[in-house]
Amino acid sequence: MTESLKKFAKELKSFRESKEVSLQYIASRTKIDIKFLQAIEEGNFEILPDLYIRAFIKEYAQVADFDVTAVLKKYELARKGMIEDKSNLEKDIKEKESISEIVPEQKELADEVAIPKDEVVEENNQPIESVVKNKLHNKPIIYIVFGVIIILITTYFIFISEEPTVETDTSSGELSRNTENRFEIENNSFQESVIPQDDSLKLDLIASARVWVKILSDNKTVFQNFITENEQITFKAEKEFRVSVGNAGLLKMELNNKPLQVPGSRG
Repeated sequence: MTESLKKFAKELKSFRESKEVSLQYIASRTKIDIKFLQAIEEGNFEILPDLYIRAFIKEYAQVADFDVTAVLKKYELARKGMIEDKSNLEKDIKEKESISEIVPEQKELADEVAIPKDEVVEENNQPIESVVKNKLHNKPIIYIVFGVIIILITTYFIFISEEPTVETDTSSGELSRNTENRFEIENNSFQESVIPQDDSLKLDLIASARVWVKILSDNKTVFQNFITENEQITFKAEKEFRVSVGNAGLLKMELNNKPLQVPGSRG
């Protein structure tokens, strides 16, 4: 583990504590095993493949009311061994607040420019030409403020658009069969292969609480995401299914309308 990752983990924990949010609360909201949340705060990012670490950090940040984009950006830099000049995670998370601070300033400038010419002449006894010159002088300031706002908003949405790759990019080859088994063993989840008698299979999944699930239909990944409480989804295959579950005790499975025995208990 690099020094940059240690520093990231320490800042993440420190900022969570400053928000007075407990790990138990985050675990109950995200349904993520608390041992993985503790490992992240201790800088033990090798406990799971990077794809899962990214997804868990994102869930952690959302529940703790962090700026998710800033946290993921900070984690990416830490993985590369880079440390920003602004090493304090709190500064990165509060950057988005600068947008709301700039907008009122822009509004005040616009109000000043909108003063009618007649009122300016009557109140200040200034020539109309002088008032017009003052307004023209303020226009470059307005353009600068608008430019800054546009740049900040564009940058923010660029990072937002990149976030889904953290959850859905399964073509990178990071999840080999060995690493997937390792994750399932450590998380008390399961993987079961079903060999049918005919060539038609239907798998129904029902979640009793929010839980992470990965489905392979005939060795092709058809689903990899969280299922919400009481949500029911159905998949079909010709030969077999392979199922990986983050918490086996939270999922009920039926194959061709017949209940399957799910190994593991709710954790």
